[in-house]
Amino acid sequence: MVLNDRRQAILELIVDDYIQTAAPVASQQIARRHSLRVSAATVRNDMAELEEMGYIRRPHSSAGGVPADLGYRFYVEQAVVDDRPPVQLEALAGQALHDLEAGDSDRMAREAAAVLSRAIRNAAVATAPRAYDTRLKQLQLVHLKEGQALLVVVLQEARVLQHLMHFDEAVGQAALTQTANRLNTLFEGASASEMRALWADEPRDAAADAIVQEAIRLLEEESGALSQHLYVDGLRHMLAQPEFADGGRAREAVEALEDRDQVSKALEEDLPEGAVRVIIGGENASERMRRYSVIISRYGRPGRDAGTLAVIGPTRLDYARAIASVRYLSAFMTRLIESLDGPGA
Repeated sequence: MVLNDRRQAILELIVDDYIQTAAPVASQQIARRHSLRVSAATVRNDMAELEEMGYIRRPHSSAGGVPADLGYRFYVEQAVVDDRPPVQLEALAGQALHDLEAGDSDRMAREAAAVLSRAIRNAAVATAPRAYDTRLKQLQLVHLKEGQALLVVVLQEARVLQHLMHFDEAVGQAALTQTANRLNTLFEGASASEMRALWADEPRDAAADAIVQEAIRLLEEESGALSQHLYVDGLRHMLAQPEFADGGRAREAVEALEDRDQVSKALEEDLPEGAVRVIIGGENASERMRRYSVIISRYGRPGRDAGTLAVIGPTRLDYARAIASVRYLSAFMTRLIESLDGPGA
């Protein structure tokens, strides 16, 4: 059902108020504090409809409304306008990053996470710029003996990964070459997640499926090196939010952000240069991150030396401020890399 103008306005007010106060928003509060020119009863009826449609929820029957993931998604897409980043962000970035040298990628990421977390007062993540993406260039299959073949995975930046494959049935070199040609046609240039999506719709046999699953595992393992160059800052800022007053929620947040593999998984988004992606709650691919929102952007030069910036916080996040800050710092970092290495380097 499409929201009419009044319900859109009420939903936006609920999200705005909840972001500011962290308290459930009552119908009387909306009718009294905002110029809707309708009664609290009308607002209450509209809130009941918004709840029925999944835009808001109530912590208990007598409480006011709080935004659900769908309500935040509507708010981000319909109500958030381009905002200026916090005034201190430019100064913080300049102070922290002014003396970087070319190749100092880990310090760059560490300082970027610290700057972003201070500006947003929430957790921030940055990955060091890497000189390559983990994408498949081609795979080769070499027959060794009956039931065995060597899988050779060549990445786009010329790194080579290998794995010994075992098959239940004999597979000759001709069949292996035919399978490799088919898979190269399908997967050339793909990341592990893209390979998985492409393969889901393909007819398959046991041998081909085993080869594809192993190739995906090798790419994911190589991508896992990302977690070794991933920096998280500002956990103390996130834990200061009212959502984490409960010790159990705070402990859960600490464990989630300390799980580097899960944080890396949450950042696995294919984004065009300069774009900002907002992932809200249950939209996260990582199950452990589904109580949080993640705002992501890439910086640097795709395929050459690109990194990731992100804000991670409770779904009750100041989205306008966070989006503007991530966008600004991403552009700042890209300019910094180009100034250090030269745009054509």
